[in-house]
Amino acid sequence: TLLLIYEASVTIAGPSHTKSLPISELQTGPYETVLNPDELLVDVRVPPLPTGMHGVYMKFGYHHRPSLGLAAAVAVEQGSIVDVRLALGCVSPVAKRLDEAEAVLRGERIDMLGDGSTAVLQAGRIAAAGAGGLTLPVQFGGDSLVFSSILLPWGPGSGVARGGAGRGGQHG
Repeated sequence: TLLLIYEASVTIAGPSHTKSLPISELQTGPYETVLNPDELLVDVRVPPLPTGMHGVYMKFGYHHRPSLGLAAAVAVEQGSIVDVRLALGCVSPVAKRLDEAEAVLRGERIDMLGDGSTAVLQAGRIAAAGAGGLTLPVQFGGDSLVFSSILLPWGPGSGVARGGAGRGGQHG
């Protein structure tokens, strides 16, 4: 999930060939990849996030098992989101980028993304639909609150909103 927001890529080698592909194309299902029986994964390339973009990964679990993995990377300029990358894992056969939810959040004022924000609610609904109609259980705070908990580190009091690193999680 996290590697999706970094737009990582992999190199696969076989007896007579080598090929590269985006990490998003590696997994085809639970415990399944595009590798043929005679191929090996020989390299994973993880480029840094673009300058000014900071990322975080949050894993929500139930009884020590991951039940939801959400990665977000956000670039904020003058209080507005200029770029965002979101990825969701553990709730569908493969982890996936949330392109439509990203589009909803791009251009939004970071100080307007608290609980109940229309953009956060819409992004949460899009993510849930992309996960096969998932409705997040109460222990995760519901669809929009999960997105709020990911995006709030970039809120008005955070370092990211001021142009520095945000608080909490891992930052790129």
